[in-house]
Amino acid sequence: MTQTPKKPSTSGTKTAELGEIFKHPEKLQYIFQRIEQDTNLIMYFKPSSVTGVATNRGYCRWITQTSIGKSRCIKTYEKIEAKLERRQTPFVTMCYAGFLIFAVPILIDSKIIGTLFTHQLFPAPIISTSESDEKFLFLNKQLNISLDDNLKKSFAKINWITPCKPRHMLLNYMKTIADMLLNTKTDDQSLEKTASVICSNISKLVYDSRN
Repeated sequence: MTQTPKKPSTSGTKTAELGEIFKHPEKLQYIFQRIEQDTNLIMYFKPSSVTGVATNRGYCRWITQTSIGKSRCIKTYEKIEAKLERRQTPFVTMCYAGFLIFAVPILIDSKIIGTLFTHQLFPAPIISTSESDEKFLFLNKQLNISLDDNLKKSFAKINWITPCKPRHMLLNYMKTIADMLLNTKTDDQSLEKTASVICSNISKLVYDSRN
């Protein structure tokens, strides 16, 4: 049974300085939990001060448990963040596992404080069980991951970009989300409003594999 994300306690503050929510990880996490619960999309913020693999949620949790997978993930994110540091502009790329990664730098006073990521998305629908099985077996063979039912269930939950919605549309909306977060107050009402708006729009751009 899916549990509703617990709302973090608030101090009742009515105003917020730019980027205040990024100083309160538990409140930012509430929004990301709502997004994952409502749309099955994994989104997270990685502060610039944090090194290594950014997340171990979803199918990537299995990948990063292997030495090969963890090493490749670290290299992927190092390249992404180096590119962001040079260009300071959002972009979309693909990791070695074949998943899309959307990266949007969060800037305050022209300085990157971290990156908003969305990943574990197939670039196109998997239209048949045989295609899904082929992708699943190929990837896990490359990483030498032991196969079991939980692994396959995790793989089956990976979303994909809605065919009629080009990936740049999701990237553009990620930029909008970044702006929303920068200006979101930290009271319960503001958190709920931001989460609801984001979930509503994401559902139009990304196919939820649970459907």
